[in-house]
Amino acid sequence: RYSEHFPQGLKLFEAAKKQGLEGILAKKRRSCYEERRSRDWLKIKVTQTADCVIGGYTDPEGSRQYFGSIVLGLYDKQARLIHVGQAGTGFNQAMLKEIWQLLKELETDRSPFYGKVDAAHVNWLKPERVAEIKFSEWTHETLDSGMKLRAPVFIGLREDKDPKECTFAEQT
Repeated sequence: RYSEHFPQGLKLFEAAKKQGLEGILAKKRRSCYEERRSRDWLKIKVTQTADCVIGGYTDPEGSRQYFGSIVLGLYDKQARLIHVGQAGTGFNQAMLKEIWQLLKELETDRSPFYGKVDAAHVNWLKPERVAEIKFSEWTHETLDSGMKLRAPVFIGLREDKDPKECTFAEQT
C-alpha cells in the first residue's frame, strides 16, 4: 500500500513528538519494501530527557562490574523523592568504575525514596547526585505504582544541577 509522502521530514517528526507518538518511519524515495532491516528504511524514535536524582544503585549481575543500574527519582509537590525507574544502559566500563567510586561515598542505610521502590538488591544513597537520562516516554500511573521512565538510558552526570530542582513539575 502506498502511504502519503511528507517531504518536510523534520516538521513531521516535530508533529509526531507533539502528539506523543513513538516516532516516524523514513525511507529512501526509490526503495522497495523488504521484510528485513535495511538502511533504506529507518525508524526514527522520539526521545525525551529528564534530570533525575540518583537515590541508589543495584548490585551488578553476570560479568558486569561495579553496579547494575542507578535508581532514579524526582521530587513531588510535597518535596518527597519518588522512584521513577532505573537506568542500566549508557555506561561503558570506565564510566561504571568512575561513577561507582563517586556513589560509594554517598552510601547510607536508609532509602531516600518515599514509598515503594521496585528494584532488587539496592544500595541506598544520600540524594546528592543528578543524572541526565534519555527515555522514550512516561508509563501510565497504576494503583500500585506511579509513573516510570520507559527505556531509560544514562547520558551523564549533571554537576551544575541541584537535586532539589529535579521535580515532576519540571518535566511537564
